Amino acid sequence: MIVWPPWVSAVSPNAVTAGSRGRYAARVSKELSAAVAEEVRRLLDERRWTGRELARRIGASPTSMATKLRGDARLDFEDLAKIATECEVSVAYIVARAEAAVAHSPG
Repeated sequence: MIVWPPWVSAVSPNAVTAGSRGRYAARVSKELSAAVAEEVRRLLDERRWTGRELARRIGASPTSMATKLRGDARLDFEDLAKIATECEVSVAYIVARAEAAVAHSPG
């Protein structure tokens, strides 16, 4: 059984939420997802890799990877695990840096 970290899907896209708590969770989830994609882009820049190169390394479609790196779709946990392995960092490292970015962002 796979236990997904809470940031992967704090609010399911199909979930119906009510009240400010639901809106807050959706906003935080969206912000964190964007911050994770930004962190992955930073890792790519450090390695001078393109999104296409990353896609090749992890066995993903270049189009799908571009969509995820733009933030138009979320990186799933499997993608993130493969990315972390290729970049020789941990998933926890990527997520912690993304969480820190969200915590320090205005709003």
